[in-house]
Amino acid sequence: KKLIKALEDIDFILITHIHEDHLDVDFLRLYAGKKTKIIFPRVYGWKYFETISKKIGIQEQLHIIDFKEKLTVGNLEIKAIQSVNTDSVNTSDKIAEYKLSIDAGFIVSEKSASRVAFMADNNPYNHEELKKAFKEIGKVNLFCISHSGFASDYPFNYGYSKEECIDKYKRLELNRQDKQLKNI
Repeated sequence: KKLIKALEDIDFILITHIHEDHLDVDFLRLYAGKKTKIIFPRVYGWKYFETISKKIGIQEQLHIIDFKEKLTVGNLEIKAIQSVNTDSVNTSDKIAEYKLSIDAGFIVSEKSASRVAFMADNNPYNHEELKKAFKEIGKVNLFCISHSGFASDYPFNYGYSKEECIDKYKRLELNRQDKQLKNI
């Protein structure tokens, strides 16, 4: 709460996907009823996030944007961009043919042409996807990416107890393995 008070009014919050380390419900609840826009790309979990937004009172502030759609906030333009962490996904897999990814990113541009790219995908990055993305993104002044680990190792980077970390890790990895086995 001290951080929120120190930040005072902020214009927008970018959320790239529904993993707990990117979508903190308690943090968002602190912005309920404020002018802050909460921006989420139309990726896997967007309907789930709509449901959550109603429960925590931010539904009027939520903006779910499609890829290539632009949202203007003050003198900034925000555009959702697709993930580039598809190195382990083969084009013949049904997952690759599904148009919704679980991860995404944003390009934030200002009228003076400063551009920042925020990517929240987890590695491994697909070099062909990176080339396509940068062709579309164009020149940026700052390119931000998340850590280079798997999504399931995030609890170890937060203040959870050792037991909670291991429990969260196992839950995420078992879920991931079950899905991969079904796909195979």
